[in-house]
Amino acid sequence: MVKEENTESSSEKDGNEEGGDSDGDAKRGVISELVELLGYNKEFEDKEFDESISGIAQVVKESANLIVDETLGTFFDDNPGLKKHAEFLSNGGSEEDFFKVMTPEMSYGDLEIKGDDIPLQERIVRDALISSGYDKEDIKNKITAYKDSQLLEGEAKSSLKLLQSKQKLEQEQLVERQANEAKISQKKEVEFWNEIVTMVDESTDLAGLPIPLKDKKPFIKYLREPVEERGESQRNIDLSKLSLNKRLVFDYLMFKDFDVSGMIGRKSKSNNAQSLRDRLNGDNDRDPSNAGKRGGDKKSTSVDTPDLDELEIDGLFGS
Repeated sequence: MVKEENTESSSEKDGNEEGGDSDGDAKRGVISELVELLGYNKEFEDKEFDESISGIAQVVKESANLIVDETLGTFFDDNPGLKKHAEFLSNGGSEEDFFKVMTPEMSYGDLEIKGDDIPLQERIVRDALISSGYDKEDIKNKITAYKDSQLLEGEAKSSLKLLQSKQKLEQEQLVERQANEAKISQKKEVEFWNEIVTMVDESTDLAGLPIPLKDKKPFIKYLREPVEERGESQRNIDLSKLSLNKRLVFDYLMFKDFDVSGMIGRKSKSNNAQSLRDRLNGDNDRDPSNAGKRGGDKKSTSVDTPDLDELEIDGLFGS
């Protein structure tokens, strides 16, 4: 459980053996005492914590998570309806769908048909006939016939059983459907991130923009891992804080279909051409045959180079 350095000398060990375990108990680490005080010896028996401030912080943090889980577990055991609600929402379901099916206007589960409650008997029979597709006129005629023949109560009890089964099935299907959708969504997310990781790992550039090997893992971490309690990645946080200028940069890159390689290539050619012209001009300056003709020759032979500063990547991502 605890990582501790053994700094005792052999003589000290012998003394401890002769004197019993009292010294050992006295020298127990803070981590062990803290875990015992919190009552999580069994939960932490296979874990190791540094005997340090960071180790104590880790024990406290993991203990807090256990306490929350235990509290919620007890709460949900006492409130199974709220548990279903929480699970449904955590799987991506909507409040509207949940309450529409799980807490309908008429809940048949706890109803009981009594012989003197004619309005309820009529309501149950009517609901059953509506769910079976009968129209208003047919429903009216059937209820009248049941009442005239003293069969309304018996029909109501039979109809209630059908409605209870149907309502229960709808609720189970809703929860099952939402759970399946959540699994599909999770699978798609895993596949999505696997594709991103593979693309970054196997690529030397992204849309023509070189990505060094040393940047790959930090880049994936930047995109994916949450850095705050709200679960947002640093990428999402930075994206929400982008200035208008930088937002326009991304819009422009999309407009150009992310043809970054063309931008870099044109800038590179411009720089190379400028460097070559500077070297040629330097050679001309050193050539005695060009003495006295330097000004005129430079003016007549100079080649205009397009101003491509706006295509610099650093310039694009300025603040």
